[in-house]
Amino acid sequence: MPFVCVGIADAALLGYGVIETLQATLIHANVRFKFGPLRYWLVTPQFHHWHHSDEDAAIDKNFAVHLPIWDWLFGSIICRAINGQRAMALREISLQRDFFGNCFGHLSEVVPNASNRLR
Repeated sequence: MPFVCVGIADAALLGYGVIETLQATLIHANVRFKFGPLRYWLVTPQFHHWHHSDEDAAIDKNFAVHLPIWDWLFGSIICRAINGQRAMALREISLQRDFFGNCFGHLSEVVPNASNRLR
């Protein structure tokens, strides 16, 4: 909405939305395609998969979704071959039995009595 207010064309916003969606889908895809030198300029699945690794060295690393330079600048980059990665996992998570529990159940850790208010 703010972009429309400052006069950015609808077509430009739509184009960016399409590119953003394709990029987000690509970086979470389980592909082994080698991106060659392009991997230094754009985030690839091999780069971003480390963000989801269960290894201690990869915790809080590789947040970028478009350009890896941001992780490099902020010191949150890890550059290793994907072959060395053990697994991708979520740590210390407990799933609820229902949809709303999974979406909002974690709020009880942040807001006292939140789980009781949602029922």
